[in-house]
Amino acid sequence: MKPIHQDDYNAIGYQHDQVTGRINDMLIELQNHSYATGVERGKALAKADAPNITALQKQAATEQQIQRACGSLPDGWTIRIELENGAGYAVLYNPQGGTTDLDTAGESIAEQVSAATDFAIATANGETPNTSCKGNCQTWIGNRTTGHIQCADCGRPKP
Repeated sequence: MKPIHQDDYNAIGYQHDQVTGRINDMLIELQNHSYATGVERGKALAKADAPNITALQKQAATEQQIQRACGSLPDGWTIRIELENGAGYAVLYNPQGGTTDLDTAGESIAEQVSAATDFAIATANGETPNTSCKGNCQTWIGNRTTGHIQCADCGRPKP
């Protein structure tokens, strides 16, 4: 067997380096393309799922208020969700079985359950529940750290 000539050896080494470099470049290009495609696909999925995410957030808020009511309603007080075609209401019943008139028209079920829970707790504690605001917010309080401003009477965020 004849030894390889140095020039041939160098030429083979040079070709090897070129091929290896091109393969590495192609792999990097493929990774970049895959990343960009994945990011674009992720954005498209997030945009397509936005209505589902909004619906899930609304369901979570309702679930949170229902769980709060279950753990916080004073003895004898109940909240019933009443549904009809085109509308739904959270109705608060006092320990004597009578309904409590809360002006929560136009609010979500979660907001209605929250208002009913707050009313029942305040009444059971001998406090006068705040029903004067009813959405005509005029007194505002805020948190300087967070910048959150809300009605001092009903707690609604300032628009």
